[in-house]
Amino acid sequence: MVAVGKHARAISASVVLAFDENVATLVVADDGIGFDPERAVGFGRGQLRSRATQVGGQAEISSRTGGGTTVRVTIPLVALLRPLVPSDQGRAEPRAVQGSSTSSAGGGRAVMLRLLLVDDHPVVRAGLRGMLAGEPDLEVVGEAADGEEAVRISAELKPDVVLMDLRMPGIDGAEATRRIAALDPAPAVLVLTT
Repeated sequence: MVAVGKHARAISASVVLAFDENVATLVVADDGIGFDPERAVGFGRGQLRSRATQVGGQAEISSRTGGGTTVRVTIPLVALLRPLVPSDQGRAEPRAVQGSSTSSAGGGRAVMLRLLLVDDHPVVRAGLRGMLAGEPDLEVVGEAADGEEAVRISAELKPDVVLMDLRMPGIDGAEATRRIAALDPAPAVLVLTT
């Protein structure tokens, strides 16, 4: 939000993250000075669109001088659960999530995602565990209180997804994520921080 205040000179901004059955949508809007999209250079717009397209999503930026800016990024949920791994062409490509299969009510196979919760605050971990407990396709397989423990448990339990806090004593979430990404198989890492 620093960029919104510094560059857009906005008084207010909103960030909305919504999920539906197939996609995650992030919308960031501000009431700042805006810009003319036809004349603007930079602002990372090309990189944002490229990254969204790389995982099958799209990014739209709408703005007008004096009228604020809205950025809308839509990503298929399956892309959020596939870590990017280098391909032999040098660009990152999605890797399938392992997930254990379970029978669904309709007779097909559903994917049960195995989660590792990483946060140095026990109350936060307990809250996340409680929120996720009712989800039929998610299983919390472990918890870690710091980055070093997160790496060790990830190697042992091989979760599909690690919910990672960034600010922790010792090895922080960024370094733990780097080390977890080097595991084989490497779980997806979703950063949750305040």
